[in-house]
Amino acid sequence: MFANPKLEAPAIDRPAYLFCVLELLHDALRRRDVYAVGSDKWADPRVQLIEPRLWARERDPVLTALGLPADPAEHLADLADLMDGAYRQVGAGLASNDAASISGGKLSLARLEAAPSPEARGSLPFMTRSRPCCRGSTIRS
Repeated sequence: MFANPKLEAPAIDRPAYLFCVLELLHDALRRRDVYAVGSDKWADPRVQLIEPRLWARERDPVLTALGLPADPAEHLADLADLMDGAYRQVGAGLASNDAASISGGKLSLARLEAAPSPEARGSLPFMTRSRPCCRGSTIRS
């Protein structure tokens, strides 16, 4: 944190300190080092898990309903094969794709051209002005 020249030596710049604390808290939330109780996004994901005793009883019906095997190794191997096949398919088609190139180990894609505007676009301002929820809003064409 940088010093505030307007403050005496032992004083703390409260807004700067608060900003630093909030920034560190946000980083900790993203890393899942801390959790926010009652939040969907920042809550502890382990709280959503089924209790081990209940899972032991319900495991077979849940796996059957989801079409998953009891041993995850088989399912993970299938997914790894699927992903490997997709990766190889993309790699094989990359050489013939003029819109994609690899330079310095990085994939670069050419910009896409803008899609043509839909025919009904001209009537959008009229349609929105007649709706009560959109009165006062402006749509520029």
